[in-house]
Amino acid sequence: MFLNQVAAHYLAPVFELLDPVTRQWGQTLNGRLDATDRFLSNYNRPTRKRMMYLDFAEDASAYDVARHKLTGEIYLLGVERRDQQLGSPTIQLLICHLATPGKSAGVATVQRSTVLGEGDDLGWVQMVDDGEAYIDLELRTTSVEPGSSESEIGRYYCFSEAQKDFFPGDRLELNGTPYVVDDAAYDSGFRMLRLTARDVHWVHTVFRWQGADRVYNRDTGQFDSTPYERNVSGLWVSDTDAYEGFATSVSDSSKFRVQKDHIGFTPTLGMKVTIASRERTVTTVGQEEYRGQWILGLE
Repeated sequence: MFLNQVAAHYLAPVFELLDPVTRQWGQTLNGRLDATDRFLSNYNRPTRKRMMYLDFAEDASAYDVARHKLTGEIYLLGVERRDQQLGSPTIQLLICHLATPGKSAGVATVQRSTVLGEGDDLGWVQMVDDGEAYIDLELRTTSVEPGSSESEIGRYYCFSEAQKDFFPGDRLELNGTPYVVDDAAYDSGFRMLRLTARDVHWVHTVFRWQGADRVYNRDTGQFDSTPYERNVSGLWVSDTDAYEGFATSVSDSSKFRVQKDHIGFTPTLGMKVTIASRERTVTTVGQEEYRGQWILGLE
């Protein structure tokens, strides 16, 4: 008995694959869906995860999204596993995640938080359109918004297309609701994100300092140094939620977080920072390596 032929005989449903470059549905493959584990207890994943049985000859490695041709259901595609019987190929399994457009899933627009300058003068953060991606949200927890006793912020797990790049600070919008990327990683062949249900809150500042070079000025009889001025964007951090919070006004905070790839120089003590028409001084300088941030104390 040729098990691979028997297995392939039952792979009747047709799936269309989304081209990651053109974003058009094109190539097709035959597969059969089955549940992974109906008794998983972690959040909504028992209702979202599926296994797709494919013929050994099918290759979906270049694609992240498939659409059931009959039902229209959308699935994110993860890792593959190929099974053999006595050295002969039988069938392959492909893990899938349901992302059919609805209240908590669908096509999200993506904006990248980026700086366009060069060298030590990167400029303020700008939001640049970066296409779209299929996502599926899973509520992780809610927490009180910093500085407020009434509103709460939703924090989510998010599954998305593996070949789509995401970075902390990116802005996603799904069904009119904005989300900000806190972290991005890979899990089972999917792009796994942690999101916060809020909009971006970049604060634009101006850093000023005197250079280390000293030149004698014959007119004044003093040594002069070169003044520097650079635009830098960051986040005010609330004292009550220093890990992930943000402050909505200068008076709410005493710390300022800056992504390391958003600043072209090393901040040092004594630098002057103009924010909200008020000049402050850098009094402490720290780092969080795992988040890639400078943490500055301003007074």
